[in-house]
Amino acid sequence: MTEGALAVQACRRAIADTGLDPSEIDGISMFPYRATPPNPFSGPDIPFVQRALGLQRLRWWMSTTGDHGQLGAVIATVDALEAGRAKHVVCYRAHRRQQRRYLAGGDDPTRVFDEDEHTMPYGGGGGAARGALWAARYMAVHKVSQEELAQVNLNARFYAATNPVAYWRTPTTLEEYLDSRWICPPLKILDCDYPIDGATAIVLSRTDSADGCRSQVYVESTGCGPGPGGTWLTWGEKSEIAAGAAAAEMWSRTSLSPSDVDVAEMYDGFSFFTLQWLEALGLAPPGKAGAWMADGAGKPESEIGISTDGGQLGVGRLHGFGKLAQAARQLRGDAPNQRPNASVAVASASGGPNCACVLLTKERIR
Repeated sequence: MTEGALAVQACRRAIADTGLDPSEIDGISMFPYRATPPNPFSGPDIPFVQRALGLQRLRWWMSTTGDHGQLGAVIATVDALEAGRAKHVVCYRAHRRQQRRYLAGGDDPTRVFDEDEHTMPYGGGGGAARGALWAARYMAVHKVSQEELAQVNLNARFYAATNPVAYWRTPTTLEEYLDSRWICPPLKILDCDYPIDGATAIVLSRTDSADGCRSQVYVESTGCGPGPGGTWLTWGEKSEIAAGAAAAEMWSRTSLSPSDVDVAEMYDGFSFFTLQWLEALGLAPPGKAGAWMADGAGKPESEIGISTDGGQLGVGRLHGFGKLAQAARQLRGDAPNQRPNASVAVASASGGPNCACVLLTKERIR
């Protein structure tokens, strides 16, 4: 299937799931923006999806970069709904796995711009090369072992084994992880999310317009922001990511606290991001998330479920949208690896200076 077909299929299914008629959708949002020429992450553009869905009365649309995390498109939608720009918005992410090298200007390392001009001449064109520097600093500062970092993959593949839509349906062992090949130390191949062909679509509605919608959950709070720096290069302390700023913003907008969270669908573009998100959100002790998971945190019998669909390390990469979809399904009660009595869930996306998180509740809090 093409990226466009994947996007349209996901949007149609999401709209049908709400019980709304497609004519009631008056907004579209997507990640990321459609670049010209397309970058490796660009998906099908909004005008194509609008035509394919037959939407005649759009009042609002927006495509966003990852500057506010890969859930920035969702946060922009929430803001637009609050402002009355639309009533029902379908928000989507669709892409096919990359078929070429991840280099900013194509395969020509001399055609670079922005931050890439400082990294591409030295071979740092992919996310792993950049992320490894942050991972190494985080692990050095907090004395995180490779075995502790491995827990993110082991947890993800544990849940993916029982998720019928996961790409990887076999659990991994610690020995398999340690024997896997290096990409950029301290990141191994099993620390990196897996590119797939796929799409996720989510419908967000104003509460005063959602009476006819089925299976509602509520957006209680959102958080994003770069904190002390807006680029990968100029960020000061690389043992931390902007998750701290995003989490502080999210918790400042709600009466809930980390102790209320039942499910945490944490970003795992690279495994160390999951540990940093757990700590930034106050769900795990600072610098100890790996050891905390090694002691059993995140598993079905623990107080909190972590990446319960298998995450991007198990299901495959959909740039954080799968995180939000799984969090919503957990609260609806129809998720893969359903947690009993889940009432509060948090989803996060991205790393480095580009982080975003969304807090969902089963019942309306305010």
